[in-house]
Amino acid sequence: MITKHIIIAILVMVFSFPLDCSSRNNIVEDNDWAIKKITKNVIEFKNGKTVKTNLFELGHIKTIYSQNNTPFLILFGKSCDSCDENLSIFIHNPKKGDFDVRKSNRYIYPGNLFDFFSEKLLFSSRLFIGTCGFEVVNLIWEQSFFDDTNTAVKNYFVLSFNDDVLKETVYNDFNLNHNTLCYELEGKDFMSEP
Repeated sequence: MITKHIIIAILVMVFSFPLDCSSRNNIVEDNDWAIKKITKNVIEFKNGKTVKTNLFELGHIKTIYSQNNTPFLILFGKSCDSCDENLSIFIHNPKKGDFDVRKSNRYIYPGNLFDFFSEKLLFSSRLFIGTCGFEVVNLIWEQSFFDDTNTAVKNYFVLSFNDDVLKETVYNDFNLNHNTLCYELEGKDFMSEP
């Protein structure tokens, strides 16, 4: 009789744990700030809240969480409509309300940037999102700048989500940790803005 109750208690404990036991400081989305839909320049969340932006061609890449469980939206878009501006990446904490592109840092969308007139490759980058080199969540741009002789100068731009503070650091060399918690965003080809 006692053995039967112990077995039932163990089964209840096993099936009570969530299937995804990963911590919130990974790339896992949380239901509190899961996106329901994006309409034009407004993001609507499943929790009933909305964030208005002044971005055009607005899109959502991922929602990641700092060690303090602060949500950060990784967004892309443009600050103007029907213009030659290239897509950029923006980071926003939805708990802070609406998003204003004029008050936010703008980051390079990964891919290749070609000269508008000569079509020569000027810049190339890859973007990795997650725990890709540190224990904290970060975005890492692997960047190559090309000079007139087509010689590439490479560096790594790292945006770390340490607690609620975003920290920007540039490294000449960096050991990327390609793992299941490190996601690479597919790049695009762009022309330099005339």
